[in-house]
Amino acid sequence: MTISKSRKGYAVIWVAFLVLVLVGLGGLSIDWAYVTLTKSQLQAAADAAALAGVQVLAQGQTVVNNTAVNIASLNKAAQSPVAVVAGVDVLIGQFNTSTLTFTVTSLSPNAVKVIARRTSGSPGGPVSLLFGPAFGVTTAGAAAQAIAMVQNGSGTAGLLVLSPNASGALSMTGNAKVVVQGGDLQVDSNNSKAVTMTGNGSITANNVNIVGGYNFSGNGGTASPLHTGVASMADPLASMTAPTVTNNQGSVSLSGNQSKTISPGYYPNGISVSGNGKLTMNAGIYNIGGSGLSVTGNGTMTANGVMLYLSGSAGISLTGNGAVVLTPPTAAASPQYAGISVFQDRADTASDAFSGNASLQLNGAIYLPDAQVTLTGNGGTFGAELIANTVKITGNGTVNINFSGGTKPQLTSNPALVQ
Repeated sequence: MTISKSRKGYAVIWVAFLVLVLVGLGGLSIDWAYVTLTKSQLQAAADAAALAGVQVLAQGQTVVNNTAVNIASLNKAAQSPVAVVAGVDVLIGQFNTSTLTFTVTSLSPNAVKVIARRTSGSPGGPVSLLFGPAFGVTTAGAAAQAIAMVQNGSGTAGLLVLSPNASGALSMTGNAKVVVQGGDLQVDSNNSKAVTMTGNGSITANNVNIVGGYNFSGNGGTASPLHTGVASMADPLASMTAPTVTNNQGSVSLSGNQSKTISPGYYPNGISVSGNGKLTMNAGIYNIGGSGLSVTGNGTMTANGVMLYLSGSAGISLTGNGAVVLTPPTAAASPQYAGISVFQDRADTASDAFSGNASLQLNGAIYLPDAQVTLTGNGGTFGAELIANTVKITGNGTVNINFSGGTKPQLTSNPALVQ
């Protein structure tokens, strides 16, 4: 009888012990689930803050910081607003889609990284546990991060040279000067002589960013911040599709004192103006084939609300002394091509030439992704944004690109989470 009572006593002890273990495991499971929930809430906050921040990336670090901090605080984790620290938890930089790596940099950034934390040292501190204190553990850490990237858009470069490896991708000779007002100059070539300059030329921009290197000879150079070894900048208009313009308008060739007003459509044999010819283009989209568009001599061209699409092997040559005015379509008139003045087909490698004088007034983006363009500066404005495969600048004048004051493409930036 004594043995039976003893066994019952042991059984009670074991049952009590097992109950404590089960209660402990249950409590730890609840704590684990609470921390897991907190981490998912932090992830949602980081995602939202990164997406919001990348949409204002072009406005600079301060605006990105403020936006990300505000959006994060609208989310709660562990029953408290999520607090992220500007400059510590909110970072801008370059995301490389090939290596899937993020590099913190203020040079031509394309991404925003946000870290949302409930850890020791974070504003909210670690997560308080409900049952952990019974086991000597009072808190646990939780963190999540997100990287959002702008996949296209107008970018931050007023002059963007896309060739990935050309020597002299940007070449300057003579006393030529290039001024990018309110924007960067970016050269994507990784060649050790990606930018070459001979003579007394100069470059003025917010930043001069070169993936490769440069070779300056003579007395030329730049007083602007010069950076080499930077990340390449993706073509911000790469997703823009070609227009479909098929209504055949024949060809236009003006010379002497001829003048003509034309309407949008397909000009398979090109458009040329020479002598004292005067061409007026009604607003719309023009598909120009053949030898392209040429304005020489004292010929003039006025084209407001116009996009010139160069197809086949067509190029553009504006090298005369007459007044040339070209402004792009508005968003109301053409949402897809708003801010685009010239679009040369990506399969069209014909060379282009612009010779500036006080009467050359090009607004909007000049987009020549697979072409070599020669710019001769003697004044005037060469667009609000110039994107080309390679660029050659000659002469003794100034090439002005009005990035800050001109009309640029307002394409949807397509921000996306990449991590």
